[in-house]
Amino acid sequence: EQHLSGIFPNKPELEHKSPLRLVKCSGPHSREVEQPCGLIQMEHTFDPDVMYGDDYGYRSGLNKSMVSHLEGRVKEIVSRFENNILDKISVAIDLKDNKIASHGWQQTSTDSLESIVNIYNALPIHSFFVTDVANDGMLSGLNMSTFESIKKLTDKKITIGGGVKDLSDVQIGIKNGFDHMVIGKAIYENKFSLDELVKLNA
Repeated sequence: EQHLSGIFPNKPELEHKSPLRLVKCSGPHSREVEQPCGLIQMEHTFDPDVMYGDDYGYRSGLNKSMVSHLEGRVKEIVSRFENNILDKISVAIDLKDNKIASHGWQQTSTDSLESIVNIYNALPIHSFFVTDVANDGMLSGLNMSTFESIKKLTDKKITIGGGVKDLSDVQIGIKNGFDHMVIGKAIYENKFSLDELVKLNA
């Protein structure tokens, strides 16, 4: 028999068990392919409500060392790309209070914005794609200080997004030399029309 080891009940008699029996899949792998899938699998399983209920003892997540390792791997992989691939890549940077946001925008990185931007300044990437996550979807207006914080660090093209509330924000973005702008909620909520945007950009 197998014991459900992912939970830790207070009383031994509450421990969950089931038969440990392996079976070979003999049915078709799909309706289109009439042949056995051939997989070996357990015949019995546990109720998901029991497996992941109140007594579930594990929690998945990432710690700082894991995130740093993944960041390093991404940088290493990108640096190996040929130039004809790099010049088609736009590196996304999410900013919150002029710091790099991570973990679903809930945390900010200890790495400085300058150190990250400089990594990609040394590579022939196409551009940066910068989102002001504190204002994204808020119709609160562009926070130009956020976007200027990265603009002064690079000569590469920058697409900005987060906070556009009306056409005046679009004009501000253009006036400050940003190449492209992401606009979502302002259009969805009819703050201006696509026709007005086209005329402004003509």
